[in-house]
Amino acid sequence: MENYEIRLVRKQGKSIVYASTYISDYAALRGARMIANSEDGIEIWRGMHCIYRDSARATAGQARAMGL
Repeated sequence: MENYEIRLVRKQGKSIVYASTYISDYAALRGARMIANSEDGIEIWRGMHCIYRDSARATAGQARAMGL
């Protein structure tokens, strides 16, 4: 089991961070999609590595605001 951090970037620019444990990267992605709204940007982090970023919905300005 790995520790993951799921960041949902809301349309207003605020983000919500969830920390959880999943068995695989795919399971973390499925979990993120289950809790995200259709308009949310999604980022999934395993440790210091971003393993998934839905850049179609998350803007560069929002990513900079989160320190990425």
